[in-house]
Amino acid sequence: PEFQQVSLTSGRVRGIVRDDRGQAVGGVAISALGTTSVVAMTDATGRFVLPLPSGEYTLRAHREGYVSTYRDLVLVRPSTSIERTITITKVPSTPRAVMLAGMTGTPVTASSAQLVDPEHPHDQTAWYLRHLKRPVLRDTGTVVAEAARDQNFRPRTNGFFDWALTSSARLATSFFADTDFSGQVNFLTTSAIDPASGWGQPEMPRSVAYLSVSAPVGGVGDWHVRGAMNAADLSSWVLLGEFNAREDRNHAFTVGMAYSTQAYGDERSALISTVAGDARSVGAVYGSDRWKISNRLELDYGMRWDRYSYVVDSPNMVSPRVSGRAHMFGRTSFVGEVEQRMVAPGSSEFLAPAAAGPWLPPERTFSTLASNGVFRAERVRHYAAGVRQDFSGGRSWSVRRFRQTSDDQAATIFGLNPRGDSWAGAHYSVAAVGGAVIDGWTMRAEGSLLSRVTGSVEYALADANWTPSLTGLRRARAAAPSAVRTGHERLHDVLTSLEVDIPESDTRVSLAYRMNTAFSRPGLNATPGFGGRFDMQVNQALPFQPVRGGRLEVLVAVSNLLRDLRQTGSLYDELLTIAPPLRILGGVQIRF
Repeated sequence: PEFQQVSLTSGRVRGIVRDDRGQAVGGVAISALGTTSVVAMTDATGRFVLPLPSGEYTLRAHREGYVSTYRDLVLVRPSTSIERTITITKVPSTPRAVMLAGMTGTPVTASSAQLVDPEHPHDQTAWYLRHLKRPVLRDTGTVVAEAARDQNFRPRTNGFFDWALTSSARLATSFFADTDFSGQVNFLTTSAIDPASGWGQPEMPRSVAYLSVSAPVGGVGDWHVRGAMNAADLSSWVLLGEFNAREDRNHAFTVGMAYSTQAYGDERSALISTVAGDARSVGAVYGSDRWKISNRLELDYGMRWDRYSYVVDSPNMVSPRVSGRAHMFGRTSFVGEVEQRMVAPGSSEFLAPAAAGPWLPPERTFSTLASNGVFRAERVRHYAAGVRQDFSGGRSWSVRRFRQTSDDQAATIFGLNPRGDSWAGAHYSVAAVGGAVIDGWTMRAEGSLLSRVTGSVEYALADANWTPSLTGLRRARAAAPSAVRTGHERLHDVLTSLEVDIPESDTRVSLAYRMNTAFSRPGLNATPGFGGRFDMQVNQALPFQPVRGGRLEVLVAVSNLLRDLRQTGSLYDELLTIAPPLRILGGVQIRF
């Protein structure tokens, strides 16, 4: 059968364009600027489809004879479909009579006085072609890469500084609308509820400011900068900068650097007696490349270097990985991966999330249960191979065989603060409880469930064999016996995710839920058993535009997960987390 390439990381944006009277409008150019740049034209029924690699994009609409203030920032996820309804306003036709001095005759209207040069057309398609970067044409006539400039583009006869000086007010209110910059500003408040104390004693709220800015670099790629900070008894800030090459290049590489720091006052410093000084910091340098060797073979490889100031014995950690995909026939492909990941205790506080979205600075402190007061990094080696089958509409299923080894597996225990309940949710203890060898199978299905709902479900069946730690196990067993495993253990794990997009109310809901038969439980007589953890987020757009071309959203998120489910690590990292608090996040997002 004929081979058809299917991207591992692609999604789509589709929708319809209507005018202010509710009629469908054809011939409208819909542009998406972000990870890559694509333009699609609406058909006679006003509908459009934009196939896009995963990432954040700014959508715009343009057609001659219409006014459009539409500008929407969307997050495209793998194998998902987003729907949008766009409204543009038709410019009323008001011909103006033109009389030349000293002349008589029938007045000529301005609309009929246009000069048309067939060698230099001035229609909408010609406008886009004149303003696209080269090379610009694709194999299809409806999609043009390296997308057009802003629909509000106006030729400027003066320089930038003349324009800025003469239009300072406009420059201040619409800078991001008139440039290729995009991003978001978040003003958030976070708090946590300790499951032991209940709703009556929530953690003191903290304020967080988060900023993300992105911009294209010619036709090569895009740069991104993210940063956040808070201020309380625990002051922290994070900063990340990275460059992503375009997904359509043979080498779609990513390089970046990140730095996080956490500073605390004397009271917390006394509690965390294992730390010299009054701060912790983490730095990282990373790079990866998705190499399209041929239409049937892709190779993805990368490496990251992390330095943790509080891991005294081995602060420098290197984590390499390589994965590949070979298309065998039709839409069936073979996939495989090999990875080593070094995971420091407390790393979830400092690492950037794997997906786009707010990145919270370190909010919690932690200490070790080891008798020598030394943190030990966890080393995870992961091997997997399997088969993936893709279907139309972005649906797919896969089955994989995997093997994972974990040395110095970490257990995370909340509620052991010797100073009482005031920091029960803001401080935890860590301990290395031994090593595990895990063998198992995973089956995964993902895609669109309904026109507005996409999701995935993954089931894992695994057998683990444990080798207990020789040092530091006594205090961990006394504090949380269910976190210490020995011998053989069988695991059943189910991970589900749902993404719901409601264009009528401009609402987005995302939910991730994990169930497993071996979650650790609090209590001196507790044993591992069935449990669940979740992460839910709701984004609601408001009918207010803080800046021209921007949008205002309300964000509410609730989670009792310690780690981002999309980050790689041991299968046991979350299972050995005992009594995590319920984290609540709320605030406003200004997207531009």
